[in-house]
Amino acid sequence: LAAASAATPNPVNLGNVRVGTASPTQALSISNTAVGPAEGLNASISTSSPGLTATGSFASLQAGNTNSTNLVVGMNTATAGSKNGTATIALVSDGTYNSGVPTPLASQNITVNGAVYQIAQANTLPTTLNLGTLRTGSVVNTALSISNVAVGPVGYTENLGASFVSTSAGVVGTGGPITGLAAGGAPSTAMGIQYTAGAAGAYTGSAVVHFDTQAVNGSGLGILGIGNQTVGVNATVDALAVADLQHTSGYSFSPTGADSAILDFGTITQGSNTVQAVFDMLNNITGQADLLTGLIDASAFATTPFGLLGNTSFSLGDQAASVFDVTFNTNSSTGFFTELLVVDVNSYNSTQGALVLTPYDLTVEGTIRAAQTGGGGVPDSGAAWLLLGLGLASLGFVRRWAV
Repeated sequence: LAAASAATPNPVNLGNVRVGTASPTQALSISNTAVGPAEGLNASISTSSPGLTATGSFASLQAGNTNSTNLVVGMNTATAGSKNGTATIALVSDGTYNSGVPTPLASQNITVNGAVYQIAQANTLPTTLNLGTLRTGSVVNTALSISNVAVGPVGYTENLGASFVSTSAGVVGTGGPITGLAAGGAPSTAMGIQYTAGAAGAYTGSAVVHFDTQAVNGSGLGILGIGNQTVGVNATVDALAVADLQHTSGYSFSPTGADSAILDFGTITQGSNTVQAVFDMLNNITGQADLLTGLIDASAFATTPFGLLGNTSFSLGDQAASVFDVTFNTNSSTGFFTELLVVDVNSYNSTQGALVLTPYDLTVEGTIRAAQTGGGGVPDSGAAWLLLGLGLASLGFVRRWAV
């Protein structure tokens, strides 16, 4: 009869691999150890262990010979998990000296060990971050929510890692890298995108995030890159609104600072009716910019001869203006009057709302003097000409305001 040696290697260690990689295999070596003349050795291998493969056979291996190629064990790498089990070698003496009737020999069990690991999988990041409208110089930080959404058995599903690869001008990747993010665990917000608004206009940029899968359970599989995702960054960048109070006509206007001035009506004879100075509140910026919004606070005028005509609120695009008049009623009592007109201004956009700018303080002053008369209550000629001139002058100022 044929005689079989112990198959080698036994046990077989197929090692650790990742899902989808080529299946590791191991060919077994077995000899016919009978001393001739002797029958040939037949062998075949099979397994019922899930996740393992066992293929091959040979026939009539002569005494003293060895087969090291036909009997092969391996494992299925389509799914993750432990691949431990056994394969069985069936052995037969081929019946050469028994009228062709084979004689079964004792089978051999081969222990097979191995494992397959599921690679990590990143969630899908936003394709684009639309940051809306931002003022030049604004800094916006947006956290990225990164998760390992891989599905696999516990202990055989790898961790996720993430890091920034590149960013466009104006965009900075903050935080990271992330390592060891377990499947099914809480998302990490340790990485984010910071955008600093530059020049006014439309902005388009991006940040590229790289992901890798990281070995677990001491598998020795190391770190493997699993691709990148690109997150776009879009914004409309506004220049800051620029408040510019412009005196267009009427009386003396003297700036006293970047955001203050004096309007002086001078000295006017009582009874010269109401006179006015005309102003434009201008958003003095050109191009993509915030609206200039605000209110004119004339509450302090309530007990004075001064008044306000026109719009008390405004919302102005670039190079747009709102017209208003400051009036002086000379029919009031005589004396020197002064009061403060405050223009509260904001730079406004729909995303960030209102940014308070420095208010504009306009000090308004003027003197009403008594009308001069001659004897018997008849004005002297000089006073009469003065009154006539003032009357003609007042007719020359046409009151105008925005409606």
